[in-house]
Order: sequence, then structure tokens, then C-alpha cells
Amino acid sequence: MPTILPYIAFNRLRILLPILLGSLPLLSFPQNTDSLRRIWKSDKSGNEEKFQALQALSDAYAYSYQADSALIYAKLLLDLARQYNSPEKESAVLLNMSSLYYEASRYDEALSYLEKSLELTLKLNDPKRLPDIYRMFGVIMEALGDSSKSLEYFKLSYQSSLKNKDSVSLSKALNSLGISNQFYLGNYQKAIEYYLEAIAVNKALRRTAGLGNNYYNLSGSYYSLGNTVLAIRYQLEALKQFEILKDTVGIQDAYNSIGSTYSLQKDNDKALEYFLMSLDLSQRTKDKVSEALVRINIGNLKLEMDELAEAGAQLEEGVRLLEQIGNRNYLDHGYLNLGKYHLQAGNKAQARTFLEKAVFLSREEHDDGALASSLSGLGAVAYQEGKYRQSLGFLREAIPYAGKLQNKEALSDIYRQMYQTYAALGQTRNELNSYRNYIQYRDSLIDMESIRETTRQEMEFNFARKQLADSLEFAHQQTLKELQIRRGRSQRNFAFIGMLILVISTGLVYRQYRFTKKARKRSDELLLNILPAEIALELKEKGKAEARDYDMVSILFTDFKGFTRNAEQLTASQLIGEINYCFEAFDYIMEKYRIEKIKTIGDAYMAAGGLPVPFPESCKNTILAALEMQSFISRRIAQNRMNNRIIFEMRLGIHTGPVVAGIAGVKKFQYDIWGDTVNTASRLESYGEVGKVNISQTTYEIVKDSGLFTFEDRGKIHVKGKGELAMYFVSLKASEDG
Repeated sequence: MPTILPYIAFNRLRILLPILLGSLPLLSFPQNTDSLRRIWKSDKSGNEEKFQALQALSDAYAYSYQADSALIYAKLLLDLARQYNSPEKESAVLLNMSSLYYEASRYDEALSYLEKSLELTLKLNDPKRLPDIYRMFGVIMEALGDSSKSLEYFKLSYQSSLKNKDSVSLSKALNSLGISNQFYLGNYQKAIEYYLEAIAVNKALRRTAGLGNNYYNLSGSYYSLGNTVLAIRYQLEALKQFEILKDTVGIQDAYNSIGSTYSLQKDNDKALEYFLMSLDLSQRTKDKVSEALVRINIGNLKLEMDELAEAGAQLEEGVRLLEQIGNRNYLDHGYLNLGKYHLQAGNKAQARTFLEKAVFLSREEHDDGALASSLSGLGAVAYQEGKYRQSLGFLREAIPYAGKLQNKEALSDIYRQMYQTYAALGQTRNELNSYRNYIQYRDSLIDMESIRETTRQEMEFNFARKQLADSLEFAHQQTLKELQIRRGRSQRNFAFIGMLILVISTGLVYRQYRFTKKARKRSDELLLNILPAEIALELKEKGKAEARDYDMVSILFTDFKGFTRNAEQLTASQLIGEINYCFEAFDYIMEKYRIEKIKTIGDAYMAAGGLPVPFPESCKNTILAALEMQSFISRRIAQNRMNNRIIFEMRLGIHTGPVVAGIAGVKKFQYDIWGDTVNTASRLESYGEVGKVNISQTTYEIVKDSGLFTFEDRGKIHVKGKGELAMYFVSLKASEDG
């Protein structure tokens, strides 16, 4: 009987582009953030010192996966650059903010800041920043699923690097071109060519950090091609470079990828050895992402070893960590692996729920590999249920996605499932053809000579490492002092970080695994606390909550004007305290008017009227809530002025239209919404005025005859990326106000 697809889960491209604005080294987080704040606020600090301190603060929070705080300091940094009339620094900060918004999956804003950086760079006639800007455009285009345009931008980055004779930028562009071909286009041979060229450049530069990344990514391409000999060779080479740098993040990633290769060769003991070394390092460095991914690897290895209880514990903890830091990039893989666990444990309903979530997210994230694996998993569930034709439908749908990436392991398991399903249907000819395909891909993955060669290389590497450790450390002693390892880590393109999530699949041993009553009770309480009641109820009753299309939802966005300027005069605790005070009041207002709070990002607040359960008054109630929010802010401004405190004025925009709404998460669900309506509502806020509620033409048409409101027609306003949009300021009629 077929099981879930064994899939090498290639993860999203994660590229941060922190801009080196000065010579101040990035200080460790969190113990040095207070000293950085003192430098920033001190009257004795020069402009450059303040600027570098703010940059380091923003980076520190970004590297600690605290995107909201990183954006707050980045906005302060942008304000400072403009205050000191430094267009070069302003361009650099705009580029850095684009990367932060990209990491927060806010691609519209990431593009907006990037376009401003490009415009300013061109105006300054400053070509040295163009390679990074074009590369960031390529990264965002990949996230939006436009691989061809992404490739064009990476080529522009490459060409501008050549024109500038900038070898460092050239090596980065080559690495990005390799990632684009490897992960998004499935052209592993072309990716290998780019990585080898990048290695040649970095060798000439003696750029050790770049070499480690290049070898790491190169090993991923060979791994995907099933060439475990070259995969392990370059994994070990990457490990050597990271050890020279004492880069613990790189070392733990290398350990994890080496463990994955041993898993592919069915050497479970050796795989577990490397996974545990990676886990130990990730816990010591408090790297939650790496810890989550290696736990998922260990969980799947335990499934291979038929240790279901330990497998479930590791997988659930891995997913919990990803949710804790808000990392959506890898959640499709988390759902996929949990689906596999429940399938092997005999929990078909739960397996289907997680696999359907994985399909939804992998489509959204344009992750062909995870999509192929998730569809194959659904095929396995259907097979268990005796729905053979439905199983074949899922498997056939999975083939082109796995084929696009030339994922031999995935294709091997798909065809294995297909020949067994055709056998159950009595279709002998199709069974035979599928069996031949299965054997072809299976045999291309593993051979004993490869295993022997892998072992020989590891032994040689370990011997050389022990013999040369002292001399290597001495030779690079001065280099180590100058390298910013934390910053180097963020710039590494994690194309092959996908090897960190390995779904290992062997023969099925299905048996029932039951959660305790205490766990079920805790799960129920958690759902009711973090999801809309209707969604939580659906999850409890059906085991899943489908994403839904809504035709008419009113989206509300707020933002504090002057936040970056005024925040400089507050301590961190005062700043966060003021924001929380306002947001708690907003939460109460949302509850009063039956509006669903969606999320907060930095100093922005987002809510929606008309979901998860639509009701006729949702648009009107959203406006009433908005007006009450502005009224609260007006009172708060008056209070703060009386007490000589900093004030924050607020813009607010509303647009009504269709959206898609759904949930993400396993233990820490997040209810979220997507669609052009959301982007338009954000623009309505941006083009509004403080103290007022700015609404769109669509929203106006719905409530204009309610008798509750008066409107100020603002006419049509040109909005970047949207064209001419009609806007109205709305307020309560005098007779209703009170």
C-alpha cells in the first residue's frame, strides 16, 4: 500500500539585504541593544554614530525574527537620513526596508520602497547600489511567482556588477541566478554552472563566507539530481568553510544537510548523528528556524524507524516553533510532514486536513516541490479509503510539479504508488508501465558505490580537519576579526536549506495513535482563544476549516503619522506601551461592532467587517468602528497634550470588495485575508489625512443612503499602482453624533 511521497522539501528563498552603512559592528542581541539606544539618543553622539546605532538596532531585531520592531527602527532610520539630508543613506535605508517588508511577506510595500530606492539611486547617478536593488527586485518577483521576470532582474544585477567591476556583487548575482535556476526553474545543471562561477570569483577574492554559501547551494543541486557523492563532497567543503569562520549557523545547516544525505542512503544511525549535532548547535545559538527544521527532520527519521510517539512529538514541536516566530515560509512543509505522521499513525481524517492545508499554502507560495508531495500524500489517503480513481487523480496532478524540479525521489514514490493503485484496479498494462518508471527513478537514487564513496570522503574530511585545524585558524585569524558573521548569515541564499526538511518514507506500518484527553482539552481551549468562534467550531466539528471566498468585505487599515519622528523621543518601553494602549482600545471597538481584527504590524492595525460570518450591516459597522477609533485617538491626543507627552495622530482608510480568508498554523493558528481589496484598503489609508476616515467609491456606494453619515467628495486621486481612485471623507451626521 502506498504511503506519502518522500520529498526533499526545498524551502522558500530567504534573502535579506542589510546595507552596510558604516563601520559600526553589529552588536549581539539582546544584551547590547540598550547601549545602542543610548548612542542613538545621546546629544554627544555624532550624526554618523546615531545612524549606525539605529541601523544596528534594526538589524538586531531583524536577525531575531522580530519584524515589527525591526521596521520601527528602520522607519526611524529613514527619518534620520532625511533629516540629515543624506540621499545616499536614504537610498540604502529604503533598500533595507524593502528587504524587511519582503521578510514580512508584505510584497506590495516591499516593491514600493524598492522603487523609491531605485528612483533615488538613479537620480544620484550612483551605480554601485544597482546590483543589490536589481537582485532584490528578483527576489520579490520570485515570491510573487513570476520566475521569468525574476530571472531578468537577476541578470540585470549580474550585468550591472560587471559594469561596476564589483566582484563581490557579481558573486552574489551569480549565486542568485543559481538559486533561481535550481529552485524555481528546476534547471539544476544551469544552477551548477552559476554556483561554480560564483565559487571561482569568491576564491579569487578569498571571500570565505561567500564560498561557504556557494558550496552549500551547489551541494543542493547535486542532491536534487540524486548524486549523493558530489552532494556530500560539497556539503563537507561548505562545512570546512563555516568552521574556518566559526560560523555556528552555517555549521548547523551543514550538519543538517549531511544528515539528509545519509537519510537518502538509508543510513539512519549516521543521519541521526548529524541531525542531533545540528539540533544541539541550533539550541545553543537560539536559532528557532534551524531548530524547527532539524526537529522536522528528526521526526521523519523516527517515522522511518517506526517510533511514532517520538516522531509526532518532534514534528509538532518543529511546527510550533515556526508558528511562534511567525515564519510562514516553511509551514506548508510542516503541514505536509504532520499529514504524513497522521497517515502512518492511521489517523486518515487528520492526515487529510494537514495535507489539504499543505496544498493550499504551497500553491500560494508557488512551491512546486511541496505541492507535488502534498498531492501525493492525498493520493495515499484516498488509496487507504479505497478511492482508487481519486488517488490516481492526485498522483497524476503531482507528476508535472515533481518533474519540473527533476525530483527523482519524489517521482520514484509517485510511480510506486501508481503501480500499486493500478494493481488494485486490475489495470495490468498501466501497472507495468508505472512499475518500470518507479524502478528507473529508484535505482538512480541509490547505489552501493555511492555509499562507499560518501563514507570515504567523510573519513578523509574528518582526518584533514583534525590535522589542519590549528593552522587554518591561524591563517584566518585576522579575517575573522573583520567578518560580521551574523550579517553574513542573513545574506546567505538558503536555496539548499530545503534539504533541512526531509520527508523519509518507507514501508507502511499503520496503527492507531490516540492523543490524551488533556491534549484534546488544551487544543480546544487554544482554538477558542486564537480563532474566530465560527472557525474554531468548524475545526472542532470537521477537523478542518476551508479557505473561503467572500464577495463583500470591508477592510480597515490604520497608521500613525509622525510615528518615526516622535518615537525618537520615547524609550522602547514607553513606545510599545503607547501603541499597546491604543491597540487594546481598538480591540474593544472591534468587538463592539462585530468587526474581526486580523493583525497588527508595527504601528499599523488591520481589521475586516463581514467575515468570517457575513452580515448586512458589516460595511456600516466598519465605518462606525473607524469613526470611534478616530474619536478615541482625538481624546488620547488631548490627554497627552495636557500631560506634556508625545502625541500620535492617525490615518485610517477603508475599502470594500472580495477577499480570500483562511487560517494558517497548527498550535498557533492565524486567521488572515488576501486579495487586491487588501492592497487597495492600504492605499486608502496612505492617501488619507490624520483624524479622518477615508473611504473608497465602492464603500461609499454601499452606505451613502444609510442616513447616518455625511461625505466630503475628494474627487479622483492618482494612486501609484492603482491609477485614479475616487475617495471620500466620511463623518457622522450632527444629529447622530453624541
